[in-house]
Amino acid sequence: MRILAGEPASKIPVSAGDNVRPIFEWRQMQRWGVPASDLPQGSEIRFHSPTVWEQYRWQSLTAMTIILVQALLITGLFYERERRRVAEIDARRRMSELAHLNRQATAGEMTASIAALELNQPLVGAHRGRIWAKERQGAAPFSACPCRSRRTTREAK
Repeated sequence: MRILAGEPASKIPVSAGDNVRPIFEWRQMQRWGVPASDLPQGSEIRFHSPTVWEQYRWQSLTAMTIILVQALLITGLFYERERRRVAEIDARRRMSELAHLNRQATAGEMTASIAALELNQPLVGAHRGRIWAKERQGAAPFSACPCRSRRTTREAK
């Protein structure tokens, strides 16, 4: 432009700038297997289409994090389900044992009450044990039993 304006070319200073840079085409680099690290400093690469990872890095990391958290939650739920199943089996087993013991206790009580009704005697096991011990020692069978003495006095009247 300066020359067209009439300025002599000898008066125009020569500038040493980076007006010329090496330019490479990305598709040809891929075709020939040339990595970008082998290119000279300041090279321009044209027609480079970014990879999915380069283009969507943050979205990909977010999706992977969400999937990992969901996998951990699902694993925790499976673990809790197994623990609950084991606890329910244990509770059923204990309930069955308790019902069995309850049936045994009820049967024992019923047997004792039936025996007492048949013998027409009150349920005094410890007292009865003392009487039997005295009988073995040679005492009169019902002389030490206050309940018998009361009955005999009542019956006598």
